[in-house]
Amino acid sequence: MSGAVFAPFILWYTGCPDASQCFGVETCGFTLWGDGMRLVNIGFGNLVSPEKIVSVVSPDSAPVKRMIQDARENQRLVDGTAGRRTRAVLVMNSGHVVLSALQTETIAGRLRDNGGELA
Repeated sequence: MSGAVFAPFILWYTGCPDASQCFGVETCGFTLWGDGMRLVNIGFGNLVSPEKIVSVVSPDSAPVKRMIQDARENQRLVDGTAGRRTRAVLVMNSGHVVLSALQTETIAGRLRDNGGELA
């Protein structure tokens, strides 16, 4: 997926009203946008809103593999792996499925370290 296509998706998905108003400042895998919106780095410059994450799961089980395939067929899959092996699957509250090359523990740690709550 090219940057030209992916960037508008992130801006729409996180609720940014206008690309010209976004000025991200990244620290420790976490970004604050101009309106105070928080984003978590899931690897290779890809960001997601922690408020929209329902779960972070390992891609190894058959049910998760089916979920990925269903999302791909229904055009709800966002591949943030940059061509690398998928090590974490993020399920979003919109029904989108986001693939990451980072370990589930790494993403969970970034959520925890930046004010996110973990069960």
